[in-house]
Amino acid sequence: MIFEVSSFLWNSLLPDIFNKFFDLVGAPFIHPEMFWILTPVIIIWIIIELYFARYIREELEYESALDNSLFLLFVGVDLLRRISFEKLLFHDVLRTVIALLVVSFSLVLAYLDFFHVLKRKISFRVSSKFTISFVAYISIILTYSDILAVRSFYNCGVTLTAVLLFYLLLRFIVNSIRLFEPKKVDEVEEVLHDVEIDLENAVHEMKDKKNKN
Repeated sequence: MIFEVSSFLWNSLLPDIFNKFFDLVGAPFIHPEMFWILTPVIIIWIIIELYFARYIREELEYESALDNSLFLLFVGVDLLRRISFEKLLFHDVLRTVIALLVVSFSLVLAYLDFFHVLKRKISFRVSSKFTISFVAYISIILTYSDILAVRSFYNCGVTLTAVLLFYLLLRFIVNSIRLFEPKKVDEVEEVLHDVEIDLENAVHEMKDKKNKN
């Protein structure tokens, strides 16, 4: 039993996951028509990540979060356009569902960001450029390519696992960029100054507590 499971993992599951992972990465080169919508997504994604890596004191604001949500809405509309152009709308159920989910997700996010429903930290994480761009990229790949041509639970599970690996890889790359991206000098000085003030306040609070005791 153990041998069969290990054999399945090494000979079938893991190779399928890695093959699907490389399909996600290489799909734009196999289906170059997606470059028209994918190129601006990638360019904006890279520029924004570099910007926040350089200006570490700046944070996403509600209006920027709303802008990200509306950006995803345009991607979702393009996915519906693509499916309709191929006369697959509601005929290809899975692709239609993916496109409708992207549109619905973007509209919900836009509502939450517009009315400031969520707390700042939660809203900015959900509507961050990384999250929005990743959802846009994956939805474009799955809609334009034939990665999900085989409709089975196994293929869907393998695809989801490959998407997770792709997410972790991109997160590692972004964190590495933010780590090595040269910081603006005055931004670093402000951070150090704020840390110094926080330490001084903490020391004063400790002294006040001791005096009261």
